[in-house]
Amino acid sequence: LNMHDESSMWNYKSKNFIEQRLSRSWTVDMIHETYETVKCLIKNPSFINEFSNFDSNYYPVTKIVIIREPFGNIMSLFKKHWFSDAVINAGNRGEIKKVGGKNFPLWLDDKDVNLFFSLDEMGRCIFYYNHILDKINQNFIKHKFDIMLSYENLCNYSHVTVMNLARKLELLPGELTSKLI
Repeated sequence: LNMHDESSMWNYKSKNFIEQRLSRSWTVDMIHETYETVKCLIKNPSFINEFSNFDSNYYPVTKIVIIREPFGNIMSLFKKHWFSDAVINAGNRGEIKKVGGKNFPLWLDDKDVNLFFSLDEMGRCIFYYNHILDKINQNFIKHKFDIMLSYENLCNYSHVTVMNLARKLELLPGELTSKLI
């Protein structure tokens, strides 16, 4: 739901469609039925903090992690101003917690708040990258990722990478996938 991200559903779906989906109330049976029939992708690096919940609370989940080289990743965050004061204060990224009337990134440990806010925007991007990398390392040891992909391979060798991924996930790429890769 991050409106500032190029892959945001706000860029592809109507406001009415999104509001209708968000307002829908699902029963437990509906959720179970959906998990049995649907493959779902969550593209959100901060979500790695929740990997342990997947192992115990949901149907079997194939965990895929895409690793991007540091410079490109940090520059992408910086270009999008993810950690500018304006974006954090607006609280519209959906990953914000309020403490004492001030917005904080949800993934930020309480012990790191002062350090994080003492950094400039680029420093915050680097801090976040290091945080996510630490979480990947911790979660890799505990939960084992099923598939690890290189972001650079995904960009530079899209066809081979996507076809290999589809085979591992037992999916048949459709017409749109074929056009995109």
